Amino acid sequence: TAYTDRGIYILTWGPDSPPQLLVELTRSDDPKPEGALRAEENTIYLPSAPQGTDPWLWEMLFQGYPSEPFSFDLPDVQLEALGEALVPVTIRLLGGTDDRHQVEASINGEPVGTLTFQGTGPASLVGRIRASSLRAAGNQLSLSYATLDGSPDAGLAYQNYVDLGVPAGQPSTVI
Repeated sequence: TAYTDRGIYILTWGPDSPPQLLVELTRSDDPKPEGALRAEENTIYLPSAPQGTDPWLWEMLFQGYPSEPFSFDLPDVQLEALGEALVPVTIRLLGGTDDRHQVEASINGEPVGTLTFQGTGPASLVGRIRASSLRAAGNQLSLSYATLDGSPDAGLAYQNYVDLGVPAGQPSTVI
């Protein structure tokens, strides 16, 4: 489930069928857009994540502390065939404080965009980059984070995942 890193198992024995679920299993992650690859790493569990959002997050972003670049691969993507086409990029974020947050993103040095959002809810930085700036392995997502109000040392946000609108046969992997 979304609330633990352990799976749910129902053990039965004998000729009886397993019991039927009376309620739907919960789902809190965002559905992946059709035709997109998602790069994510579930390293942080945030039990206080807003209802309906993914409580498993990739990294924390702190005011005044630059984040290390986030590395990801794009296996089985024919990048050469895309040439100079523009690739849609969505970076999912979650505010960790009530501040006004600002996040600037680039992938492999190419700017994706800047997003300003308020409070502790989810937000999406949406932009486009040239397909020719992507690599099959070792892509680097760089995020710059700041708060626009409040204490200069108190800002906090989380990065959840990156969706890239590139066709592929398998999901991306994080390195």
